[in-house]
Amino acid sequence: MNDVRSDPAQRASRLEFGRPLTRPIVFAAVGITVALIATGVLFLMVGILGLPLGISYATQLVVGVNLNFLLNSRVTWHDRRALRRHRTFTFLRQWFVFVSGRAVTIALSTLIFAVLTVWFHYLIAQVVSIGIPAALNYVFNDRLVFTSQRRIVQREVDDVHRRDF
Repeated sequence: MNDVRSDPAQRASRLEFGRPLTRPIVFAAVGITVALIATGVLFLMVGILGLPLGISYATQLVVGVNLNFLLNSRVTWHDRRALRRHRTFTFLRQWFVFVSGRAVTIALSTLIFAVLTVWFHYLIAQVVSIGIPAALNYVFNDRLVFTSQRRIVQREVDDVHRRDF
């Protein structure tokens, strides 16, 4: 019988809460929190400061994407922090891959919304245009952005073997 307490990989995948669905729930909570903060930034800039909508939207987008990265790296995937000797490089690589992925899913979300509003109510289109990219973002983050230490070490070993041959 495999005891979760003795297997660090299983412990890490279950976070501290001991439930297998904790990471997706935390991911959703981070997303909702960031959405509320970004909406607050947009309201502050347009509604209170009277700044142009385009500049305000772009600003809240930059704030939202970067805050999303920071919270996901520190909370959702905190157990996959880089080894100390690679921390700065890994952080920058993760940020670049994260932002690149967000650029793709933001475009996808916009396309889904535009297409679905032709046939469905705009609120249904909104839910679908948020849900599909969010699911893709989770998988993208889990597999490519915040990779496990085991994957990082394996890549280093593979690189050494390639150089030796």
